[in-house]
Amino acid sequence: MEVYELLSRALKELERADLPPELRPVGFKMAVELMSREALVNRGTGGGVRDVTGDVARDTVSRIAQAVGMEVSRVEEVYDASDGELAVVVGSGRLAKSNSGASRQLAILVAGGRQLGGLEEWTRVDSLREVCEHFGRYDQANFAATIRGMEKWFGFKGSGRSREIKMNRPGTEELSGLLRDLTEGDQL
Repeated sequence: MEVYELLSRALKELERADLPPELRPVGFKMAVELMSREALVNRGTGGGVRDVTGDVARDTVSRIAQAVGMEVSRVEEVYDASDGELAVVVGSGRLAKSNSGASRQLAILVAGGRQLGGLEEWTRVDSLREVCEHFGRYDQANFAATIRGMEKWFGFKGSGRSREIKMNRPGTEELSGLLRDLTEGDQL
């Protein structure tokens, strides 16, 4: 991995961490050190450092697959982790017809994937909102109520724009069922 790639990835991770300004310099230094070690551990046999982005992507999807008891190839039908981020890539037409139903499904897919994939422990509701907007399923008037109504699958902390959710065991089971439905060709 080239130095500029390492620094770029470290900066991207630092931005995702949303650290207070006074902790950003220390956080950046730690991110660079950790990513440097990771690159050295994954050194290829050709003398160069192997790009670990692909390995991280495979690890992320593998963790999700293991947590829900599915084959990696099936999980890859719903998620793409090739750019260092975890993206939901299922077609919008495969989601529930109602905006609230699709928002629930996307919340489970996004939070469950990120958390089971080891990318984060808590998922910001703003991240869910962005994904719903991307899929054309964001209903501004009802989105907050839809997320609040998911206490069966998530724990909550914070309020307003800083609200975060954490998937619980029933949420993992719900994600498993949703992934099976999405990869077996059944319309939801």
